[in-house]
Amino acid sequence: MVHKVLSAITVALGLITLLMACISQPSMTADKKALFQTSTLSALQAGVYDGALTIGELKQHGNFGLGTFNALDGEMVVVDGQVYQIKDDGQAYAADDAMQTPFAAVTFFEPDQQFTMNETFDCSQLQAYLDELLPAGNMPYAIKVSGTFAQLKVRAPHKESQPYPTLAEALSDQAVFETENIAGDMVGFRLPDYMAGLNAAGYHFHFISADRQTGGHVLACQTGDLAIAIDTIDQFEMEGIQSDIVQDAARDIAAPEGAESSSMPPASSEPVILGALYNLTGAQAQLDTPSAQGAQLAIAEANQAGGVLGRPVELVMEDGETNPTVLAEKTTDILTQHPDVSAFLGLSDTDMVLAAAPVAAENGRLFLTSGATSPQLPDQVPHSLFLACFGDNVQAAAAAEWAYEEQSAATAAILFDESMSYTQLLQGYFATRFEELGGKIVSSQSYTTGDSDGISQAIAQLTQADIIFVAAGPEDAPVASRQLRDAGFTAPILGGDGFDSGALWQQYADLDNIYFTTHAYLGEDNPDPQIQAFRTAYMAAYPDSTPDAFAALGYDATRLLIQAIAQADSAAPEDIQRALATIEQFDGVTGTMSFSPASPIPNKSVTILEVNHGDYQFVSQVMPKSVPDPN
Repeated sequence: MVHKVLSAITVALGLITLLMACISQPSMTADKKALFQTSTLSALQAGVYDGALTIGELKQHGNFGLGTFNALDGEMVVVDGQVYQIKDDGQAYAADDAMQTPFAAVTFFEPDQQFTMNETFDCSQLQAYLDELLPAGNMPYAIKVSGTFAQLKVRAPHKESQPYPTLAEALSDQAVFETENIAGDMVGFRLPDYMAGLNAAGYHFHFISADRQTGGHVLACQTGDLAIAIDTIDQFEMEGIQSDIVQDAARDIAAPEGAESSSMPPASSEPVILGALYNLTGAQAQLDTPSAQGAQLAIAEANQAGGVLGRPVELVMEDGETNPTVLAEKTTDILTQHPDVSAFLGLSDTDMVLAAAPVAAENGRLFLTSGATSPQLPDQVPHSLFLACFGDNVQAAAAAEWAYEEQSAATAAILFDESMSYTQLLQGYFATRFEELGGKIVSSQSYTTGDSDGISQAIAQLTQADIIFVAAGPEDAPVASRQLRDAGFTAPILGGDGFDSGALWQQYADLDNIYFTTHAYLGEDNPDPQIQAFRTAYMAAYPDSTPDAFAALGYDATRLLIQAIAQADSAAPEDIQRALATIEQFDGVTGTMSFSPASPIPNKSVTILEVNHGDYQFVSQVMPKSVPDPN
């Protein structure tokens, strides 16, 4: 534990140094809006649960915020100048001024934006909605969301005893509460990526009911009619350390038309900007949200280690809304608002990449897709598109060889989504390799994305076979599996990486004998130390999430770009592109990767997992013996 505490303090000092390097430092003035914080999230994650700052002292620095109490004894909500302790019974208690906190962040809340919202959103959709209102990704915001919530899921930790466990260990046994139609306030912040480790990057909300009786850390929600108030923060204080987070250091704030530019920080502190496109809402969110979180984790770790080229790295992320038109527009927006963007990354679907990558290429930027697996992509966007994942022909060949050789399947029936390039290619490559091996495709039926009736009609025309190959996206994969079982198909169901939709399978916990190909196994029983290190870091950064292969792909893709920048000793787009093409033996969470000017797709093995009553189990790791031609 001493080692963990020292490591946390070292990380905290490094983060503070980095933050100070990124921003100018005039003296504190009364017109600055400060975020005051005691200790760091890194220290809390390491198990530093005792602090000396009293609640009475904390209230002198703000009337709005969140945190926890010594010994991790509940969640803290600070609202309207009052401090509440949400204990593990789910009840809210007024905190005594003599109580102490090991970690808290507060501000004096004076909103500069206020509006109402009459939409039914879940929490991820609410955050995407707020992102549209808060274009300054490099500025912190305090946010209060008030009203009635149709559904709410919150947590509170149990009080811990010394020797203290890590935060991830402590939260593995948290108390969770669910309620419906509850009125109250979500109190929290949206913080930029460069503050990861100091605090939680992205959104972080605690809830307290309108009668101030219940609350907790928000895990999930469904909104009703809400009032939203937002306060922009431009200064950071941490127990004797202060700095300005001024607009001239926030690279993604456009100056008003005709306005004079503010003085910029020294060139050495200007961030290296990477653009990220992910579908955080819509049908692709199941894949892209964890991938985006993996990318943000990689950025945070890089900045904790000093950035690249002696400069911090900034990830400018936009939500494509699972809409190709929106993705093209968002790519253009990043290029317009951030003309110094060095490269792009992201996305997990071929059609989505084909909306964004050509726009990047037309402007001289490479696009590294973290999860889109079409081996045709590099030819469709020549010289500018790289994959951090294997191609569909590779995973389909691995699936076919496993089915024929390991499952002794002589016949196969295919069900596929005809409206996605990914699923069309995947089923075609599977059929080609399966027949090459001597197998027979006895039936092939198609449907369109999200059409449950269409899936049912297609299944009604399928022929029984030794194995059923399903090429589907993340939302349709469990639905199609359910309907196959209901229709009397008992053979093993085999799919591609579109099946890797994590917690969604827990809603279909009665299903089994389902297998799929994917990029890595991230289970807690995987003995690989690199996998376990990634799991620990990811769950510490996102306590409410468990990483999957797409989270690891986002992490690897971001680290690949950072390595290319370091290897090129330049953030110029053309230099990064040349350097990425020559990277060899990159040690990623999802495997070892090498590129060459002739091959922008890495040669990687394929992992096969089983879905068994909602949980994943490792089956095999396969390097296919023969792979169909991409075209």
